[in-house]
Amino acid sequence: MKKHRSLNALSGPLLFLVVLLVLAPVIEFKQAAAIATIFWMGLWWVLRPVNIAVTSLLPIPLNAIFGMVPMDGIISKYFSEIVVLLVGSDLISLVWEKTHLDKRLAIKSLCGLGTSMREQICVWLVASTLLSIFLPNVVVVMILLPVAVSMLRFLGQQQITNNPVATPILLAIVWGAGFGGFGSPLGSSSNLVAISYLEKLTGHEFMYVDWVIRFLPLLFIIMLLILAYLLHLPLPV
Repeated sequence: MKKHRSLNALSGPLLFLVVLLVLAPVIEFKQAAAIATIFWMGLWWVLRPVNIAVTSLLPIPLNAIFGMVPMDGIISKYFSEIVVLLVGSDLISLVWEKTHLDKRLAIKSLCGLGTSMREQICVWLVASTLLSIFLPNVVVVMILLPVAVSMLRFLGQQQITNNPVATPILLAIVWGAGFGGFGSPLGSSSNLVAISYLEKLTGHEFMYVDWVIRFLPLLFIIMLLILAYLLHLPLPV
């Protein structure tokens, strides 16, 4: 296991060097180094030979070595508004766990919904989708996951990883938050970028209501398709 972990750790810098050597003759060296950094981080995020926090800090030492962009531009990204927002959502989750509010909400959800897997999947998917329309996707996941995990543990499902009971419920939360973000301009920062681009392209103001009217039907169709897929998974009793 330790040997396998060491090989996974070495695969990141090796992939970085390979991508850098391949791209350096084609494009500028700094651009090649930036793309190689993305490949290194992506591989480590998948294999996870080190903590995710270590992987997230890779741009700092790599940029210091290769000088891809000014260093203040890199450092400032770690203190951007979205990072502060994610820290706040983490603090909310920690407070919920410390005060056992997540357990209280989990018990209330069990009392109101029952232990039917199909009902649980439907409610978690709809709840995460609706919240994600107005809140950032990651914040929705950080708020709902502790409640769902506490509910599962209350039912005796202590091992969450590779658990046939936990998987459909957690997928419902993550997928609902993922595609629910395009339901309104507030759901994701990329939506605001898209609106800004459309306004520059057309020369007309793109209203909030126009976005909602056009995307809500598509959002509803996608939610039904995902719900149908989750309900057709082999669900335990």
